[in-house]
Amino acid sequence: MEKIKVYKKEIQFHLLLNIFVALFITIACYVHVPFGTVKAFFIYVIHFLLLQFSVFGFIYILSLFKRVFILLFPILFLICACLSFWVYTQDISIDFGMIQAISETNLDIAVDVFSWLFLIYIYCLLCLLYLSF
Repeated sequence: MEKIKVYKKEIQFHLLLNIFVALFITIACYVHVPFGTVKAFFIYVIHFLLLQFSVFGFIYILSLFKRVFILLFPILFLICACLSFWVYTQDISIDFGMIQAISETNLDIAVDVFSWLFLIYIYCLLCLLYLSF
């Protein structure tokens, strides 16, 4: 129990980060999935947990280097959260073909993707990151 008390803040920090990543990034891939049976639901839950454990490992290794983490994590989190916003709202998967099509399109068509809902989402993310750091 003594070791848990010593590392309590670190455990809370990583648990909070894992919840943020799960809510704002990972869950977007599972919202529009038709679960069908209980077996399919548990398969997706296991897949979600495996994905979260791998992301947790990456975040933990990144957090070992404090200054790199403070500079790099908010940028990566915002980029991934923005992409997951479009995955959730548009029900799309982002791949190389989509990135190539976006980079070759006109600017006025690309600007239409930025809605008021997206700007509010970005504002909330920035406030959340500011409060957490």
